[in-house]
Amino acid sequence: DSVTPADNVTSMTPQPTIFPRVGYSILSYLMFINTLLSVFNNSLVIAVMLKNVHFLNAMNIIILSLAFSDFMIAACGSAIVTVTNYEGSFFLDDSFCVFQGFAVNYFGVVSLCTITLLAYERYNAVCKPMAGYKLSICRSCMGLLFVWLYCLFWTAVPLLGWSSYGPKGILTSCSLNWGERSWNNYSYLIFYMLLCFILSTVIIIFLISLKKINKNIELQGGKNCEDDKEHASRMVLL
Repeated sequence: DSVTPADNVTSMTPQPTIFPRVGYSILSYLMFINTLLSVFNNSLVIAVMLKNVHFLNAMNIIILSLAFSDFMIAACGSAIVTVTNYEGSFFLDDSFCVFQGFAVNYFGVVSLCTITLLAYERYNAVCKPMAGYKLSICRSCMGLLFVWLYCLFWTAVPLLGWSSYGPKGILTSCSLNWGERSWNNYSYLIFYMLLCFILSTVIIIFLISLKKINKNIELQGGKNCEDDKEHASRMVLL
């Protein structure tokens, strides 16, 4: 038997798995609804802020960045997964699989870290009124620049060989190669989880659950900030 060159190529593009057709259809429908809601809501936020430039204060620039990253998650992730689930497999080529995995990973981590930045800035603005703290547009932009570059580093290194991107789950979407059993992959995933997810989550929970905020404010001569604290907590949570 002859062996063609194509037989020797190990493709990362997944083939259809043993999964009920109705399952793929349900997932496709759910992702379609998710895509519509996410694209509409985040597009609305972006359009309103850009049309009304007076809304672009220091805090709202952070929210604008968050809306953009969430929009890109829908465009690069949910929209593509809607189609691939409808087809029952990731029928696009290997390079597109890598692109989709990287894009969703990048914009997802950017969103989480932006929420962390938002929580930190809201904490400073509400709970340190007597410290001379003032959030400026320049400070917001510098914070966002750090967030986007920090997340770019942690999501780009798999493209350079520290871990990798590939198909996941029922093989209709791509992400980090969670299943690869090697120390190269393990080491990346440990640092990635600690520095991108766990650290951000701990900071957010800590900042929105402080119990001594009112006492500290009153000792500084400030007003009781319980209402502002609850408003900031609801905003960050949403």
